[in-house]
Amino acid sequence: MSADGGAARLVSELRAALARMETALDSIPEGLVWTDAQGRVEWCNVGFERLVGRARIECLGKPWSSVCPLIPTRKAEGVFTLARAAGPALVEIDESPVPGAGGARVFVLRDVGPRLEMELELRENARELEIKNRELNAFAYTAAHDLRAPVRQIEAWAVLLVRGYASGFDERGRELLARIGESAERMNRLINGLLEIATLATAKPEKTALDLSKMARELADWLSSREPGRRVSFTAQPGLKAQGDEMLVRSLLGNLLENAWKFTARVAEPRVEFGREPDGAFFVRDNGAGFDMEFQDKLFTPFQRLHSQAEFPGTGIGLAAVRRVVELHGGRISAESKPGAGATFRFTLGT
Repeated sequence: MSADGGAARLVSELRAALARMETALDSIPEGLVWTDAQGRVEWCNVGFERLVGRARIECLGKPWSSVCPLIPTRKAEGVFTLARAAGPALVEIDESPVPGAGGARVFVLRDVGPRLEMELELRENARELEIKNRELNAFAYTAAHDLRAPVRQIEAWAVLLVRGYASGFDERGRELLARIGESAERMNRLINGLLEIATLATAKPEKTALDLSKMARELADWLSSREPGRRVSFTAQPGLKAQGDEMLVRSLLGNLLENAWKFTARVAEPRVEFGREPDGAFFVRDNGAGFDMEFQDKLFTPFQRLHSQAEFPGTGIGLAAVRRVVELHGGRISAESKPGAGATFRFTLGT
């Protein structure tokens, strides 16, 4: 092959490579622009044509600032408004010099309008939801607080009737009075639970170093003292430490242990254990009634219960409060169980 033929072939291959490169650059959705040392457009891709709404031939040789007029915007840092005939667009720009090209520069433009508008809408929705949650929690707190007085009065009147006028009632009457007292007591527990949930909604944890092993043993002693005639085998792994709000974590651990105590009531040899898994999660485990995992989505929802009131009395608030405390600490909680085979609750308290 002659020298001229070899040169022609090289030129042909170079042109083909440049054409492939330009095709690849034109397929990029971002706008790409190459300017010379004087800021004039030397090359741009199809993405840039679409973004500015001008044909490539109209852009070449023109000053960059006239082809792509940008106005700073307050919508987000590093975002500009691109003025164009089709209407303004919001863009982000990356700019960098071309090494060894005598002042030439490359610009990359991204249309962030749809993304930014979605983010702003999500932030606004989150703000509105936060306001509504605060209003709902305030209502729940007020309603629960206002209900306390009349419920306590009903409870007190029932007690007075039993004490002062029991002889005037037959067996059925005394039974009804007892039911009134029990219902008032349960209502008080529900109100206290509502107040706890409402308070947790606005709580801000003050984290300190906590000895969870010691805390668990103290809570177990307290639970044992409430039922002196019952023996529950309790073990706590020693030396378990964590960072957390002492009052909130005590409430969390107290609710989990109280649940374990309650649901082992019908077991011949009840066992409750507090410890830590190899992955760092803490756990409370029991060998009690357990539950069907099919209904686990109800576990941490207020007022949702997996057992009847007759089987195991309760308000359905405790585990909802537990989840809220875990979330306030940036942690996670999960449960594992089988009916009749006990339950294990695992939780973390963030970092």
